[in-house]
Amino acid sequence: NLLVLTNSTLGIMESSSFQITNDLTVITGGLVVVGHATLACGGNLTLTNGASLVVYGGITNAVYTNSYGTLTGISNKLMVSSNCWIYPISHSTNGGSVLFRVGSLAVLSGGGINADGRGYARTNGPAHGGDAGANGGGGGGGYGGKGGSGSSGAGGNPYGSTNAPLDPGSGGGNEPAESILCGGNGGGAVRIEAAGGISIDGVVTANGTNGVAAGNGAGGGGSGGAIFMTCGSFEGSTNGILRANGGNGGIAGTKGGGGGGGRIAVWIGVSEPRRNQYLAGNPSIVMMSESYKYYVGTVSITNGNGFTNLPPN
Repeated sequence: NLLVLTNSTLGIMESSSFQITNDLTVITGGLVVVGHATLACGGNLTLTNGASLVVYGGITNAVYTNSYGTLTGISNKLMVSSNCWIYPISHSTNGGSVLFRVGSLAVLSGGGINADGRGYARTNGPAHGGDAGANGGGGGGGYGGKGGSGSSGAGGNPYGSTNAPLDPGSGGGNEPAESILCGGNGGGAVRIEAAGGISIDGVVTANGTNGVAAGNGAGGGGSGGAIFMTCGSFEGSTNGILRANGGNGGIAGTKGGGGGGGRIAVWIGVSEPRRNQYLAGNPSIVMMSESYKYYVGTVSITNGNGFTNLPPN
């Protein structure tokens, strides 16, 4: 079968499976996939004319033991056209994230994958920023780099894998004396396994969000999230952007700490057995290649600014 979705939104509910045998084209409308649901497309999935794909990561625990919370599978090409966006959303307190398993991926200029602020929520995550005292500044979340300390809240430490980043970013600390939740959220996790090539001429972003001022205090910035792609080949023009930057601390008296930068890793030509052995805990099985050899766009994992400014990651 073949499905064309125009000017409408299709939702795939929790723990359900939706399968299209051939191509799926979304024109102007949208697809929403809820945690632990499965979207399977046997042909191409094309987003065009302002279409969007929103995928929520379910929790991972003793029951849901996969390294991902939700799986989206496209046998052939996943095409993200100009003015079209994919939004992968990690679970805000558990960190369960989304895996896209595709034949190939093309992100055209003007379109992209946006996981900004879609990681751990403020005050959540393995390295969330410390909360502030009254009228103080919360610490920034850590991940690839350490979060900056606020005026009275410690920054979070680095965590996770440098070569295979699967975790989303951690949130910044709050100023609990204020009624406003002022810490930033961590960046989400963009995880893509492509049997063939990946071409990035648009934006793939997993930034942490900024802390904000609250009364006389301020929140810390969320840390940058993760971009982890494995593929047969990788390329992109000067329009391409890969980024997982930390959010800035809140500016009330410049008190909030900046979030640490996230992590970006691209594997080229790594066979599936070797990839699986690495993810199962054998890091020596993978040989890293010149990941950006045919990619001439930008790559950024810098920390956010705040009360304590750390050197760039």
